[in-house]
Amino acid sequence: MAILGFFSKDQGDHPLADPKEAKEALAGLAAEDALTAVEDVCAWLQSLKAAQTLRLERRAELALQLDEASASHARRLARDYLTSAHSRGKEFRLWQSGSAYWQAVAAAYEEVLARAAAANNPLKPFQPLLSARLLHAYGAVLKWSQFRYGPIDADLWRNAGKVYLDAAKLALRPLRLYDNWPGETSVEREYLKLLVFSASSMNNLLPLEIELAERLLAHFLPLFSFTAQVLPENVYWVDAQRAQSPSRLLRQPEAGPGLRYFSTGAALSSIEVLRGRIEQTREIPSDIPLGGQYPAEVVIKVLDHLALCCAPNPPQRSYDRLRSNSLVATIHGMGEIRLRLNGEEGTQDGETWVAEDISAGGLGAQVSLVNNDWLKVGVLVGMRPEGSECWQVGVVRRFSRGGQNIGAVGVETLGRTPRLIQLECVGVRHEGILLESALGVGDEALLLVPPNAWEDFMPIMISCDGVEARLAPRGVQLQGGDYLIGRYRVEEIAPPLTPAA
Repeated sequence: MAILGFFSKDQGDHPLADPKEAKEALAGLAAEDALTAVEDVCAWLQSLKAAQTLRLERRAELALQLDEASASHARRLARDYLTSAHSRGKEFRLWQSGSAYWQAVAAAYEEVLARAAAANNPLKPFQPLLSARLLHAYGAVLKWSQFRYGPIDADLWRNAGKVYLDAAKLALRPLRLYDNWPGETSVEREYLKLLVFSASSMNNLLPLEIELAERLLAHFLPLFSFTAQVLPENVYWVDAQRAQSPSRLLRQPEAGPGLRYFSTGAALSSIEVLRGRIEQTREIPSDIPLGGQYPAEVVIKVLDHLALCCAPNPPQRSYDRLRSNSLVATIHGMGEIRLRLNGEEGTQDGETWVAEDISAGGLGAQVSLVNNDWLKVGVLVGMRPEGSECWQVGVVRRFSRGGQNIGAVGVETLGRTPRLIQLECVGVRHEGILLESALGVGDEALLLVPPNAWEDFMPIMISCDGVEARLAPRGVQLQGGDYLIGRYRVEEIAPPLTPAA
């Protein structure tokens, strides 16, 4: 690696203080699996803080070397966490290791830069690289936190802003973040990447979609604009001196030396062009570095989300929200909802959420995060408002963790008067739920069905409350792990059978 051996040979009270021993140890990482390598490097990075006699230059070199040697392992660990099936225990260990690793990387660079500032030693010529690597590590810390929907430490924004402002004179200098990574970056670009990621409402996406969103934003980042000037095209703002995330520019903020603005520039139109191309060809262009092969539908969904976040004007709510403080009994999963609609007790004890705001389209609620690992974006929920005997069906659209085992969810209501149905598709019978429809000929009906009950071009027969109907599929509206919501057109209805006299 290019940085190896740049500084003079130096001994100190650290196992890797000798450059020769460090080189041999780091070379051994290549034979390790991603999890082991990341955990080993995490321990080495954390041990740097305890080394008291290690010279500043050698400390900086070791932090850079350890980060460089484990960068590919860290990416493989993220891919394994997101794309492979694991037990809950293994999944949590992967998340914990990935999160701890990037926190250790960030802490190592923070200490190097703090020692350099105290010693009035700029560590030339690597000061821009140290700052860019630290901002990149902050971005990874933020992403791994978002994989579990927070909480996000507000100090991250003050720390990142300080790194950017301290390196302001060198912020635009192009550099290569890692030796084997394509393309160039800069301190300012790494800071902007962090801001754009935060502004893109990641708490509305699944973990894999968060990863794809980050990679897509990195691809489009050169098309965003970043400035200290007040311009009509500005969409977001941030104060680099304050511990707060970037916000939409709804009114001009109070002036200050840390105030910065960014807008989506040409990124929005490029996102829309890419979305149309993928929808037409069903293929992902080879120049889009997503780190793997993913279904076109998933990438299109992420692009739609990013386009919404990049729009100059914030999306408008379809329904007015009213403040509330009501209780809502909650269950989850299609099977459990079917049991409750059938008048059965079900298998879950259920939970009680506190609805803070309600509308015709859904609700926002505070939830307990104790022993409910099932809670995530996209999960199907059954809801029964306080004082009601009727269950409604919804899906979690937004989720974020707060402090002290408390979280916040946003739920879209899919059906206020759901009804159980029996359906037959290509000769196979299934149980499903009719979400909202009067079942009139020509109407469009939304059906909640098992994923294996959907066929793109095959009509189905349903039976509901004594009425039989023939429905033609029109498209998939939403799909989760144990359910699919399909749009159907009602083609024929057979009247209820009249009991014999």
